[in-house]
Amino acid sequence: MSTNTKTLQAFQAYIHSTAHGVAKPHLAVAGDRRSSRPRRTALVVEFRDEVYAGLKVVMEEAGIIVKRAIDGLAIASTLNCTVPDLILINEDSPYGSGWLITYKVRLARYNGPVWLYGPRPPRYQISRNFCGVDVIIEYGGVLSRLLSDVEKRTRQQLDEAEDLSATMDTDCVESRNVPRSAKPSF
Repeated sequence: MSTNTKTLQAFQAYIHSTAHGVAKPHLAVAGDRRSSRPRRTALVVEFRDEVYAGLKVVMEEAGIIVKRAIDGLAIASTLNCTVPDLILINEDSPYGSGWLITYKVRLARYNGPVWLYGPRPPRYQISRNFCGVDVIIEYGGVLSRLLSDVEKRTRQQLDEAEDLSATMDTDCVESRNVPRSAKPSF
């Protein structure tokens, strides 16, 4: 089944699960529970239902628990309850710049990876370092390109994290005391 077909089916199921097309807050859980790797979580900051549905499908297929935030308030409440392993932010949100959202997330002392995606390449490279963006995904406004890129990066990060976790003695090291560069990146 192609990614576009899966995305369409996921979007249709998502619309049916909402009242009149208005999103209800929920926690999406799916994936293969038989996997030996620990369950990872991701917070997707996206206001468009069809883009969120596509990202959700791609990430859940990799065994990631996906949560959604539409605006800054939702991000803050999510970070108060749980710390995701990855935050994926839309650069062009009507509720605020993705760059500003990233900066605020870093001010809240989130140390995990932040991926920022947008239809155009970033104009200011200095913003990447200043705001703390780990990955910038430029997808040209084509949803299938975004989904393909996120799927590739997600699987790569999960494989790298699994390899790193296998070599670390986790009983001897507390994650708070390990420098960010030594932790699994996702």
